[in-house]
Amino acid sequence: NELAICIFNRFDHAVTVEMDWKTFQVKAIRDGKVMQLSLNIDRNDIQLDRIYSVRDVFAKREIGTTSQILKQEIPSHDVAVFRLK
Repeated sequence: NELAICIFNRFDHAVTVEMDWKTFQVKAIRDGKVMQLSLNIDRNDIQLDRIYSVRDVFAKREIGTTSQILKQEIPSHDVAVFRLK
């Protein structure tokens, strides 16, 4: 059972995104200011109690698991795509 997660930075500036996989809460951080972001996902597709490996699709490498909070900088009007396996 694999999933893909795409995070789009709609701002006119780069942001650091923090993704808490256990609660599926996403924050965007810039200059110390934290913005809570909404996340649209069908929670029937993911098992929150399961630990998935996380792969950065564009970087073509494994970056950890869903037991860790993900931190990723996303440039202005760009996306980050992750595969959960």
